[in-house]
Amino acid sequence: MVLSREDLELVEKMNVVEQRDNISEYLKDKRYLVVLDDIWKHEAWDALKDAFPDMNNGSRVVLTTRNKDIALYADVQSKPHELRFLNNEESWDLFCKKAFPGLGAICPPELEELGRQIVEKCDCLPLAIVVIAGLLSRKEPCEWENVGKSITWQFVEGQAKISSILSLSYKNLPNHLKPCFLYMGIFPEDNEFRAKKLIQLWAAEGFLQRRGDETLEEVGYDHLKELIQRNMIQLVNKSSSGGIKSCRIHDLLRDLSISEAKEDKFLQIHHENVDALSTSTACRFAIHNYALIGGLEKLPESTEFPANLTKLTLELYCLKQDPLLTLEKLKKLRILKLLEH
Repeated sequence: MVLSREDLELVEKMNVVEQRDNISEYLKDKRYLVVLDDIWKHEAWDALKDAFPDMNNGSRVVLTTRNKDIALYADVQSKPHELRFLNNEESWDLFCKKAFPGLGAICPPELEELGRQIVEKCDCLPLAIVVIAGLLSRKEPCEWENVGKSITWQFVEGQAKISSILSLSYKNLPNHLKPCFLYMGIFPEDNEFRAKKLIQLWAAEGFLQRRGDETLEEVGYDHLKELIQRNMIQLVNKSSSGGIKSCRIHDLLRDLSISEAKEDKFLQIHHENVDALSTSTACRFAIHNYALIGGLEKLPESTEFPANLTKLTLELYCLKQDPLLTLEKLKKLRILKLLEH
């Protein structure tokens, strides 16, 4: 089932019960396969499970999660399928596909030894392999050794391994792509966004600079294509002409964009409430400034804001404390946006 933009807007206006009832009504006479990707909470499954009628006709619901307890909770009778790590050769094959797409996924002999050393440091983690391969695909062979030396994970455990290599890929982005990537942190987790809208937002924020006779839209699509080639953004759908229609960002890369944006004083999000956000809401946030999302009783202290803050957006707030107690201390603040309440 593919929904039009009008259908999606209508769905966004429904509450959870209305959405569930509409899905159930649509599926009740059909044989279906539904995939629910990346479920994190028991409550999420509880809210959705009644939407899928059991008509004993072979219909199936596939659920993916990083938490085994969620899988066992959703179906106590079935043993969850646990994905294994890639082996060494599978890791190498994946690396070659991403690092040498123009060479038929074949690594030049002079780079194979170094390439295998880099893949070994990725510890058979597919996301790490894909991202580092995307980085190296844009590098000259003489630069590979420097990248290999930068991957120092041997004694790092758990998710810190991935965070390390993702950070390396961000640091190696050209300067003109860094603000475009940092901007991705404003979108809700697992959100699919239209390429055209994203490029319009990049242009409005001043991230795109004209190059010769190219329009800003053409420059934007070129930036987006490069981020996709580097595997920093994932292509979801192509247009009828073969161009980029919609994209998404992996949640770990989104976390990276938020943390790097905070470190660079580019953007910071406090107390995020993803469930309360829509795509259109996210697109209204002011970048180069501050976006505060969620419901706090009071604002953070003025010392927690960047010293050169000029614009502040407050979203979905119910403030009991007088906000001027903080805002009057932000000497360079010129624009304050109050959205939703």
